[in-house]
Amino acid sequence: YIERRFIMFLRLFLYRLKSIFLQKDLTFWTLAFPLILGTFFYLGFGRLLNGTELELNTIPAAVVTVHENTAFETVLKEVEKSDGKALFDLTFTDEDTAIAMLKENKATGIFYVDATPHLTVAENGMEQTLMQSFLSQYCTQSSVFEKIAAEHPEKLADSIDFLSKRHSYGSEISLADASYDPYMQYFYALIAMCCLMSVSSGVECIGTALANLSSLGMRRECAPTRKSVMILSDLAAAFVLQSVGVFLLFFYLTVILKLDFGNRLGLSFATALMGTLFSLAAGVFIGIAFKCSMHIKMGIALVFMMVNSFFAGLMAATMKDWIEHICPLFNRINPAALISDSLYALNMYPSLTRFARNMGILAVMTLVLCFISGLILRRSDYASL
Repeated sequence: YIERRFIMFLRLFLYRLKSIFLQKDLTFWTLAFPLILGTFFYLGFGRLLNGTELELNTIPAAVVTVHENTAFETVLKEVEKSDGKALFDLTFTDEDTAIAMLKENKATGIFYVDATPHLTVAENGMEQTLMQSFLSQYCTQSSVFEKIAAEHPEKLADSIDFLSKRHSYGSEISLADASYDPYMQYFYALIAMCCLMSVSSGVECIGTALANLSSLGMRRECAPTRKSVMILSDLAAAFVLQSVGVFLLFFYLTVILKLDFGNRLGLSFATALMGTLFSLAAGVFIGIAFKCSMHIKMGIALVFMMVNSFFAGLMAATMKDWIEHICPLFNRINPAALISDSLYALNMYPSLTRFARNMGILAVMTLVLCFISGLILRRSDYASL
């Protein structure tokens, strides 16, 4: 009896796996789309991820004196005379010439020397932002500079040099044989989204197994095979396909793009598989619990995937930290946040406590969804087919 059930399960599993691979749209979203999105992320952050800082050229700027401000003029001249590459290449001129330089792109911006210095730029960009940052820093420290210029002008250069430097009072250490990079959060969230894409497969498995959702479900309901065997075989096939997609994504990110996921790749891959199991369980729950058409159920699955991925940091890396400050409970039940946080913990912490907590929560949520879905499925019945 058990052997016959196993053979039936295996046959249904192979048929379902074959039918899934014949669905080109599903195969594309599962296997190809995460790789494409990962490529775009890498193109956007690649130089930063490789630890290569963007090289900044000296910024051409015009200086127009409106009212005398010796302290500000002295600061500008001292910054221009930097021992290394100067931040600014200054041209002291009148306003009409400065505006002409700005229009002809010979100057990035115009510093106005006044009682309260101000800045004019023609467009927004990184160089303009640096000029504004410099001016804001001066305005914050202007009283200090003015006092030094008045009482000890010979020490002004040293003071400017000291205040313009960034001092580090800590040392960078490697916790789990990996280096921290804030841009890796996007790739953690990408893997989480790849796992959550299984939710649509779970919905589809229910749609093709229940008579009230599709014509294929009607035919399968009339078959002598038990409904539980059909659903489990469909879910197993979907899990295999999604596992292949996750493996390809890990291979592409670590081997081709050479991103650093630490020395616990096995546990990282297991995290993704756990996330895939949860997503399938969530898809089954959506397919069974919501009494609506398949199109609406697929829409709910898509919203579920994108909303959770967004709050896990897929579009904004700081989103998960922001949620952690205002509503930490949401991060404890957001599956995408749990997956990405587990990958982060494996990469950064020698202890597995945080990883185990996240995986425990995800496992409990998966079991709860499976239990509720099983109860609803057992109570479903039809007057006729």
